Amino acid sequence: PDLWSFRSLYLDLTVETETLATETTGRSLDTNASPHLSSDQRAQNAAEIRRLEQKLRALTPEEVELRLAIYPELTELLRNNGTYDRAIIYLEEWLALVDGREQWEILLDLGDTYKSIGQLDKAEKTFAALKQAATSLESDDGDKWQGWASNRIGDLALTKGNILRARECFEQALTISKRLASAKPQSERLQRDLGVSNNKLGDLARAQGQLAEAQTRYEQALLISERLAGANPQSEELQRDLGISYEKLGDLAQAQGQLAEAQVRYESALSMSERLAAANPQSEQLQRDLVIAYIRLGDLAQAQGDLTSAGERYEQALAISERLASANPQSEELQRDLAVSYYKIGQHQLAQGKTAAAVPYFRKSLNITLQLLRKNLASVQLREDAVGDFAELASCYQTLQDTAALQALRQEKVDFYASLQAQAPGEAWIAEALAAARAEVAGTDG
Repeated sequence: PDLWSFRSLYLDLTVETETLATETTGRSLDTNASPHLSSDQRAQNAAEIRRLEQKLRALTPEEVELRLAIYPELTELLRNNGTYDRAIIYLEEWLALVDGREQWEILLDLGDTYKSIGQLDKAEKTFAALKQAATSLESDDGDKWQGWASNRIGDLALTKGNILRARECFEQALTISKRLASAKPQSERLQRDLGVSNNKLGDLARAQGQLAEAQTRYEQALLISERLAGANPQSEELQRDLGISYEKLGDLAQAQGQLAEAQVRYESALSMSERLAAANPQSEQLQRDLVIAYIRLGDLAQAQGDLTSAGERYEQALAISERLASANPQSEELQRDLAVSYYKIGQHQLAQGKTAAAVPYFRKSLNITLQLLRKNLASVQLREDAVGDFAELASCYQTLQDTAALQALRQEKVDFYASLQAQAPGEAWIAEALAAARAEVAGTDG
């Protein structure tokens, strides 16, 4: 199976996450895009984190106002440095000290942080609590937060493979966005939310083969992006939105077999990403945009038989993925990006008839995937990734007639799923995967 075809949908949805900066705080709540920091910057952050933690420990429980003054900066620094576990501890402490409307931003941060480390069930419960709280406030502000929470829950549903639930959530968010954007057509933020909702539903339609609906959704989002980016050419966020619209229409063109049109769209998206990344090289989000753009162009080049260009694009994506994953090892998203990059180069080696050269890349992809799946059993994506990696390696060993390596791989597969079953005895999918793996070993032995 083509891992990227499924995984790119997930990356698309996370990479376009709406900025939730509010008028009251001016604070960005887009935690899907923590900055890519240099080692010096991370060290500086770590020193400031230690200072703030010492200051916090010196306070008594009664000094609530002083504690509340520390939590925002401390949790942001921890998340930027990829120290998500400790960020969660302080976010939960902070949440316990406030109530009402003040909890909403913290809930969103907390849910996003849970998602960053693969704790999807906790993330969903947190976003559900936010949505329930926002529902109790009958106002445009409450509706706005309901829409944001619905999109987050939809993203999680998609990650778990529940397409119907994802569509329901995205349509709820679209209904809210349409009403709010219509009431305030001059609001850049509300217009942008409407574009995000259209893109999410376009992604789902494309994944389900409903290409006409996807075309309509993407074109509506493009119109919004062009208008907003034209009105505010200095906005990195709005220019990036326009690049995302180009990519999505490129994806659709490729799905329809219109490769020349896809090439034009992808090149436009890459030009935008390169320009933005050059202007803001510290942004992890913009670096990830480059990874996605390079892999899309690599896939297109490979489909057109241009293996030289495909290889160059995949190598560009890998170089960035390795750097980002190394700088933020706790991020499931970045580790998955790296696995995709390895997988793509493995496929490229196969396309050149270099089976032996493909093996180490598929092995690296498998190692990362198994490590991530062990931490996040709820992810349907990671389950499919593991299936794909095992299958590619097995195929390589069969082609190479390396019986010993093939048998060892099949036993490794049995051992892995057996360990997962011990970790989560009630999971039916693990039992099925283990039974299938044991059948492969039994068939080989027979």
